[in-house]
Amino acid sequence: QLRVSGGHWESQKAALAARGFDPADGPKFIEFATRLESDGAKRADAQQASEQKTQAERAAMNEAKGFFREVRNVARLALRKRPVEGVTVESFNAGGNLERSTPKVSDYLNKLIGPLEKAEESFKPYFAGAKPADRARAIKEKLDKADAIQEVALASLPLETQQIYETMGRAVELIEELNAVAKNCFDGNAQLIGLFNKDILLRGRKAKKAGGEGPPVPPG
Repeated sequence: QLRVSGGHWESQKAALAARGFDPADGPKFIEFATRLESDGAKRADAQQASEQKTQAERAAMNEAKGFFREVRNVARLALRKRPVEGVTVESFNAGGNLERSTPKVSDYLNKLIGPLEKAEESFKPYFAGAKPADRARAIKEKLDKADAIQEVALASLPLETQQIYETMGRAVELIEELNAVAKNCFDGNAQLIGLFNKDILLRGRKAKKAGGEGPPVPPG
C-alpha cells in the first residue's frame, strides 16, 4: 500500500502540494515501505504474539456489538409497552460510529447503564428476565480488562518491535492524510479520487480475517 500510494503521490505531487500535502512527506512512503520490508520477519513474529494477546479483547468486542444489537432491536418496543420518564429510544443511540474502538465501545457501554437501569422492567422481558444493565457492566469489565492486558503486552515488547509498530502507525496516518487531501484536490474527478484509497490494506485485513494470506497490516 505504501508503494502504491507513494506512486500516486509522485504522479500528482504538485497538485497535492497546492492543497496542503507537504512535499517533504512524499518520500516517506518509500522510506516506511523499505523499513517495514527489511523488518518483515521480526514484524511477523511480533504480530503473532500480539494476535494471541488480542483474542480476549476481540471476543469481548464481539460480545459488546451483539449486546448493542439486542438493545436496539427491542428498545422501541420495550419503551412503547412500558414507557419510562426520561428514557427514549435516543437514549440508546451510540452518537457516532463506534468502529472497533475499544475506548469508544467501553464508553458507550458505560452510557447505556443509566437508561437501562431506569428502564429495567421495560427491558427485562426481552432479556429472559435478566438485568440488561448488569450485562452491560459485565461486558465493559471484560473489555476493559482485555484492553489493559493488551496495552501491558504492547508496552513490554522489545524496543525494536515497538519501533516497528510505531512505523506502521505512522505509515497508516500518512496514507490517510494523502487520501484526505486528494479528495479535496480532485473533487469532481471520481477516477483520480478512486486511486487514493487503502484497498490493499483492507484486502489484507479481509484475507487475514478469513485465514488466508494477505499483506501484513498494523495491529489494532
